[in-house]
Amino acid sequence: MAFWQQLFESEGETREVAGNHPLDLRDPSLVWMIAAGRIDLFAMATDEETAPGPRLHLGQFAPGDMLFSGTGLLAVGTPDTQVLGLPLSRLQEVLGGKGSAAETPSEDTPSEQTLPDATSPEDAATASDTPAASDALAASDAPAEAAPPVSAVEPPSLEERGKEFAALIDLWIERLTQGVVRSYVPRKYVTLNADLETRLKADCVVSPVATVWIPGSEHDWTYLDDYALSIRDPQQSFPVADCAWLHTSERAIVTAVSTPNLLQEPRFWPGLDHFHQVILECAARKVASEQAADLRRLRRKSIAEKEQELAALTSLASAAHTESVAEAQAPSEDPLLAACRVIGHRMNFEVATPRSLSKNQVADPVAAIARASSVRHREVALKGQWWKEENGPLLGFRSSDEAPVALLPKGKGYEIFDPKTGQSTSMTAAGRSKLQGRAYMFYRSLPSRKMTPGDIFLCSLPGTGMDWLRVVLLGLAGAVLSLFVPIATGTIVGEIIPSSNKLQLAIFVLALVINTFVVSVFEYCQSIAVLRLETRMDASMEGGVWDRLLNLPASFFRQYSTGDLAMRAMGIGQIRQMFTEAAMTSVLNFVFSFVAFALLFYYDVRLALVATGAFLLVMIATAFTVWLQLPYERRHYEAQGRVASIVFQLLGGISRLRVAGAETRALAYWARNYSEQIRLSFRGQWIANNLGTFNSAIPLLASLAIFAAVAALPRDQVSLSTFLAFSAAFASIMGAATSMSGTITSILDVVPLYERCRPILETPPEFHLAKREPGQLSGRIEVGHVSFSYDKDGPRVLEDVSIEVQPGEFVAFVGPSGSGKSTILRLLLGFEKPDTGSVYYDREDLAQLDQQAVRRQIGVVLQNGKIGSGSIFRAIIGSAPLTLDDAWEAARLSGLDKDIEGMPMGMHTVISEGESTLSGGQRQRLMIARAIVNRPKILLFDEATSALDNVTQEIVSQSLERLKATRIVVAHRLSTIVNADRIFVIQQGKVIQEGNFQDLLNQPGLFAELAKRQLA
Repeated sequence: MAFWQQLFESEGETREVAGNHPLDLRDPSLVWMIAAGRIDLFAMATDEETAPGPRLHLGQFAPGDMLFSGTGLLAVGTPDTQVLGLPLSRLQEVLGGKGSAAETPSEDTPSEQTLPDATSPEDAATASDTPAASDALAASDAPAEAAPPVSAVEPPSLEERGKEFAALIDLWIERLTQGVVRSYVPRKYVTLNADLETRLKADCVVSPVATVWIPGSEHDWTYLDDYALSIRDPQQSFPVADCAWLHTSERAIVTAVSTPNLLQEPRFWPGLDHFHQVILECAARKVASEQAADLRRLRRKSIAEKEQELAALTSLASAAHTESVAEAQAPSEDPLLAACRVIGHRMNFEVATPRSLSKNQVADPVAAIARASSVRHREVALKGQWWKEENGPLLGFRSSDEAPVALLPKGKGYEIFDPKTGQSTSMTAAGRSKLQGRAYMFYRSLPSRKMTPGDIFLCSLPGTGMDWLRVVLLGLAGAVLSLFVPIATGTIVGEIIPSSNKLQLAIFVLALVINTFVVSVFEYCQSIAVLRLETRMDASMEGGVWDRLLNLPASFFRQYSTGDLAMRAMGIGQIRQMFTEAAMTSVLNFVFSFVAFALLFYYDVRLALVATGAFLLVMIATAFTVWLQLPYERRHYEAQGRVASIVFQLLGGISRLRVAGAETRALAYWARNYSEQIRLSFRGQWIANNLGTFNSAIPLLASLAIFAAVAALPRDQVSLSTFLAFSAAFASIMGAATSMSGTITSILDVVPLYERCRPILETPPEFHLAKREPGQLSGRIEVGHVSFSYDKDGPRVLEDVSIEVQPGEFVAFVGPSGSGKSTILRLLLGFEKPDTGSVYYDREDLAQLDQQAVRRQIGVVLQNGKIGSGSIFRAIIGSAPLTLDDAWEAARLSGLDKDIEGMPMGMHTVISEGESTLSGGQRQRLMIARAIVNRPKILLFDEATSALDNVTQEIVSQSLERLKATRIVVAHRLSTIVNADRIFVIQQGKVIQEGNFQDLLNQPGLFAELAKRQLA
């Protein structure tokens, strides 16, 4: 750009620009270049009849940048800002080869022309009195011979000066476009390349890699989604920056032209003027859109306040009713959000409003609501008579208009709640036919804090109140009815038999039979209630625990091997399984057996004390057994975790074991650890068996002790009927005690299981509702003075690293192994937290952002990345709501499409978990396709193309360039980063070199040495 700077410095007139002395870019005959300071460019809605409207900031320009007049924009300078002005005709002469900066100024140079000011004449007069302005005017009045000599360097050729000027034009177009765009380029678009013919389908979006000019044609375009653009004049063109896009509703054939190739054509300047007019219109629309958004925000606030008022009044009015009033809320502005809130009220979680629910900005609105509310969801199919089964609250959709509805359980069926009307209707077969065959089910998450067993239990309670009430009432009823047996026994023996009353005897026998039947029915109903309670609690607990595991920070997983972590994660489920119907029934029977204790003391206090001693003896023996058994159980589960890890590693490396011929050593290694697990399990069970033997003998020994106590009492102190009734009640109590003792030893594993899964529950998850949503990322990344070590007392892996990456930039990290390159990527992904310094996305600290939301906008290929089992289609799109065409497009961009077409089932070819059906290069290309299928704004590649040949590498590189994404690449093959905008050389955790490929190659240092080895 030195040529144009010299031209403006030698021929241009200096103008001071400040905040109180802006430059009005209205005169189309002038062009400006910034000499010093910075210029903020604003669009302002104004006319002759109204006062100036709000300003819209379009961008900031630095020294050396050009400003074109005729736009009606306002340039506001920072302190000490100076600009240089030239007539547009002079620039056109230079571009046409009629003059150069080394020539004597022509008659219409700015030295002999008075440039109009942007402000009023009074302001101009005032400005001319300032020292800076006086100096500028004095310089302009001086004879040309007094001007300082221009560099004697030979001026560049016409082609070179045209390229330099085209770069300045492209920068001007890009900055103005960035100022008026209201969103990012749509995810699906066709790349428009300069000087190449592009065939477009109907209803197609196009966007260029760099600024191009669209020639006039018969087709109409939509510019930036809302501006109807017509370029029918073949003598006119329109520029489109890389941050802009066009939409066409019909088929078209377009041959875009680059700025350097269009510069000498007559349609260039009219096209630029047309662009300025469109920018002004788009700026006005953006201002109007922002004002409308403010009005909508205020309206939403007003509606929310009214809804809160209505909810409060409804709550007061329905305080005496047990029915939920959530369905009686006022219709919300968004039906989907309202339906989800009704479901959240039923499931006891709060539904938060995401930043946006527009389908243009959010591919899956339901997923956006679930993420904002910190809950999980999954899609389910509505088959058969599903509304007659218990499936929990569901989010459904009508077939006619896809309107969302809440499907809520009610009694033995379902009801449909319409958020638009606020009305509920019972579900029938006819109503089912009006619904789509899919719905969404939600799962509550555990709180984002340290959890205790009590917390987990409380989190699983919502929705189980009636089940708990049934279990308790049925257990209490069974305990009360069981007292009838000893009472009836005493009555029969003490009164009925001595009186030979056969009728009363028959009645009591019939009552005992009925009592036995009723107790059996109660126990059966209690078992069903317990099973229902277990199922409800299990669904809530398991979903919450696995959600917790998925939300844990990546650094947590370094502490445990895969198999051991899987066993720990399943610990909560095993704990729940141990509290089976038998265990819960034993506990309830034990608790309710204390009712029988009162009956023992009613019959005889002395015998009751003997029975109490036997009961306490059972409890003491149980406690002693637990004390002996617990250490073995802890060691047993630790050994089980080790064995699970070993088995996982052996299965994953079976092919390597066969290559090395190490099967025997692997078997010995597994057998040594497994035998230790079996030994510990056997020792613990041996102790438990001793308690079982004791529990089998204690009822008989206790009965003998009671017989001895009765014999020791004076004659006729205890009647036969009292003794038999006492014995029946005592047998019931001892049965409950021994059953409880066996249950305690069988569920003793709960203690070591909880201790092993406690790290999962106590480690805070990285997702927290208090963290901010990042919004749509532009691709700007900054690493500010970051130092990091994996261990607190370990060596520093990174030391004061500072890196800044601009949107769309291609940045590479190179250096020897262990220098910290991959660690930088882990820090960028939030897998690790820096010891000092911060990582910023769009100038927002990553530590304060929702890191999962950030990662969802990043395409990542890690060096040790894996692909799960399933079809290639699912491996590419994952869980995203994408189509087969999206998967094929990603495969084409990664150079994998031909390989997939050669497979028997194409995209539906199933690959195993170990990717044994794919070569190393195919695996890498598949992971690249998975990373780019969502068209992310940021790509992080760690040795992502190390297994690709040069031809495939070139295909991938060209495809990635067309994505217009920020690319950060870790590479050992320097041939893959030749086109990188900047390369950072890392050594021992520090940045020792920075520059592009050619610059670093010419510098003595580590990069040149690495290149020399590879080139050699």
